Amino acid sequence: SENIEYAEPDYIQKKCSVRNDIYFPFQWNLFNLNVPSSWNISSGSDTVIIAVIDTGLKFDHPEFTGKIVQGYDFISEPESGNDGDGIDPDPDDSGDAISSSGNSYHGTHIAGIIAANTNNAEGISGISYNCKIMPIRALGRYGGLTSDVMESVKFAAGLDNSSGIKPVIAAKIINMSFGSEFYSRAFEELLDTIDDMNITVVCAGGNENSQSIFYPAGYQQVISVAAVDYDNKKTFYSNYGSYIDICAPGGDMTVDLNKDNYPDGIMEVFPKSI
Repeated sequence: SENIEYAEPDYIQKKCSVRNDIYFPFQWNLFNLNVPSSWNISSGSDTVIIAVIDTGLKFDHPEFTGKIVQGYDFISEPESGNDGDGIDPDPDDSGDAISSSGNSYHGTHIAGIIAANTNNAEGISGISYNCKIMPIRALGRYGGLTSDVMESVKFAAGLDNSSGIKPVIAAKIINMSFGSEFYSRAFEELLDTIDDMNITVVCAGGNENSQSIFYPAGYQQVISVAAVDYDNKKTFYSNYGSYIDICAPGGDMTVDLNKDNYPDGIMEVFPKSI
């Protein structure tokens, strides 16, 4: 009709998804990333396995019930392992403390951010909470050897490795939230192989407030992530530079920019600030 300028569907608008986890309101990082809106599209899939190469995982934590697939402990030096032996099938997060400095349980923290059980009226909300976690232990009391990390990557990808075993199903994503300034040709060549297998590798960009290249984030085959605060500005500690691909909330315990009366750290499965 000449009297109609245009027509379009009368779409139904829906509220963004929220979860009932008790610390969800304090997870400002999820809101900065628009995660609640993304949950209307996807919250991950139980067919996707995310390997977290780090200090291991606390298996008895309720936030990981039903979420864990076979992992491994690749720390080859018993003194660093903090569990009395070398490599073994148990990637329990026994801590990384040196003397009385305190355990970080860093691997457990990272795994929780990625895929903690969600909408269970306790703890935090995980970002891709329907995905599975493959816990792999490569960092101990003194960090981790590059060779141990490489064996961990091989295991996650289902390649031959020093354990002599392979996972039933390989990981689709590998996360490494650690690194150093040291380049390794062998590591880069391994990542070439991983890239050819269409496995996504995500690495922390480093916390030295430097633009010097930090590895493994500095390898071209990975997604390197720098840290921003509540205002989406670079945190005081985050590395920066041309090797960084994206930024994500990294937290800053020295400020309370969102005025919720708690430091702006990233809420973890072992909450300390509430």
